[in-house]
Amino acid sequence: MNSHKYLLFLLGLVGAVSYSCNKANSKPSGPASTTPRQIQYLIKGTKFNLNFIDSNNNFQQNQTMVDSFHYSFKKGAGGNIGISITRYTPADIIYSWEIYIDGKLYANAFSEGGAYMVVPYTLF
Repeated sequence: MNSHKYLLFLLGLVGAVSYSCNKANSKPSGPASTTPRQIQYLIKGTKFNLNFIDSNNNFQQNQTMVDSFHYSFKKGAGGNIGISITRYTPADIIYSWEIYIDGKLYANAFSEGGAYMVVPYTLF
């Protein structure tokens, strides 16, 4: 009788381990299953120089803009995004710059500056 309990215990243990370790049949989740996020750069000022990462992950340098700049694109979670803004001359003004991800404001200021970041997997 004691050997039957031992055999039953071993069979139960093997069944529990094989069930809990069977991850090959589970549905993939996490970063691989995320949809691309909508990214927006908005800058307002008199005249300014702009550096930014575009939708193709290219770094655009020393782009001179007058009045405003608006750039929208999609980028997958984990991708790099960012902008940096400087005044064209000391007399020019940066009114504001903003970075939106899926319509939520993630970074902004009312002067020269910028932000570089990774597109989040989950939005706060």
